Amino acid sequence: MIKNIRHIGIKVKNLPKMITFYRNLGFQVFSHTTENWGGRELEICKLKTDFGMLELIKTKSKWPQYHSCWSVRKFPEMISAARKGDTAYFKDPEGNYIEMVKVAS
Repeated sequence: MIKNIRHIGIKVKNLPKMITFYRNLGFQVFSHTTENWGGRELEICKLKTDFGMLELIKTKSKWPQYHSCWSVRKFPEMISAARKGDTAYFKDPEGNYIEMVKVAS
C-alpha cells in the first residue's frame, strides 16, 4: 500500500531565513511558488536532497504546523471519504496531519 514518504511539510514564519537554514544543511531549492488552496494563499518552497524532500509553507491562513506526505499505490479503505482525486488529506488518531498521493505501481 505505502510506496514511500514523499515529503515532510513545515509551516514557517520567515521563509527566506528557513530556506537559507535548510540550504546550509545540504538541501537544494527546486520549486518556489505561490498557490491558492481553498481560498488560502500559500507560498511554498520545495527543497530536495538525495534522501528526500522538504516543503516549507508560509501562509497567514490557518494551516497545520507540519504534515507528512506518503506515496501510495492504493488508498486504504478507511480514508476513502477524505479523498480529493488522487490525493487524500486526513488526521491520525492523535491529530497529526497526513497527506497521501496515489501513484502508479
